[in-house]
Amino acid sequence: MDGGTPTAEATSGRASRRDVAILKFLAAAELIETDLWQQYAELALDNPGFSEALEQIDDDLGIYTVDITEDELSHARFINAFLKSLGEQPVSLAQFETLMPPSVTGLRQVGRLTNLTRLTVDTSYYLRYRSTRNPDFGFEPPQIATINGRPAIPTSNSLSDRQLSGIAQTAAFHFPSIEQGGTSLYDQFVPFVSDRQVLRIVSSIYATEAIHYAIFRDSLTGVPGFDSGDGKLMIPNLTEGRRQSSYGAQTALLTLREMEAALARLPDDQREVLVMVALSGMSYQDCAAVLGMPVGTVMSRLARGREFLRQVLEGNMAAGAEPLLRRVK
Repeated sequence: MDGGTPTAEATSGRASRRDVAILKFLAAAELIETDLWQQYAELALDNPGFSEALEQIDDDLGIYTVDITEDELSHARFINAFLKSLGEQPVSLAQFETLMPPSVTGLRQVGRLTNLTRLTVDTSYYLRYRSTRNPDFGFEPPQIATINGRPAIPTSNSLSDRQLSGIAQTAAFHFPSIEQGGTSLYDQFVPFVSDRQVLRIVSSIYATEAIHYAIFRDSLTGVPGFDSGDGKLMIPNLTEGRRQSSYGAQTALLTLREMEAALARLPDDQREVLVMVALSGMSYQDCAAVLGMPVGTVMSRLARGREFLRQVLEGNMAAGAEPLLRRVK
């Protein structure tokens, strides 16, 4: 993909070949994410041992795997439907669904795209976004845990509670890793989209992926720690802060979920500006060039979007109401 910020195509009114290529890549990524989440969701619903082990980390962790599976599937279906509306072939990975999962309670015995029985998870994300140091200037965040070739789902129906705990904690670290990958893809593609409809699709899904990542990262404060004894699974106890302020941890998680709902209610024109400036870090000038509008309009929409979110989160706005703030200071 060539560099630079697209400008001339921004108001072309139709998707470019690059836009279509971006959408097809993202559709494939969403299908892979859906495959991962589908396995977790099936087990969270119908495998009591795995479900209880997840609940030991966070009461709602299993439920959220089900919710996010529906989100990822809807993303893939929506992108494919939009591709069809453009006269393009939708993306299908069905021919690659050849991996059989373990024969355990709750897990459907159908071919999968992914294998969750031998995961090596990069856990550097935990400190990457909490540190004041910048990876762009040489900072290499360390691994907070060691997860090397370990199962993130049950591999048999005769596992002990301790074994299930290790598996659930591996899964808990994998959850934000999945969403970090999705978030980073959308973040990188936003500046390269030219068509306004495609931009709204990409920016809307990007915001959802970012919130998903934040929710799962926050849930790690319930991880009690695990040591397999062979050096392949070493997870620190991250519950100390939560024990000291369990109300604060629950409030933070609730706020993230409210933020996800608030972003979904945000008007399209405000959401796309908020995503491009606040999440992707684009300048007002670059954002204005991509959207084909004056810088002042970008600043106004950004201010109104932020005020909309603030009022929704504070419970001061009814559904569909306009934000009170009308001017930029």
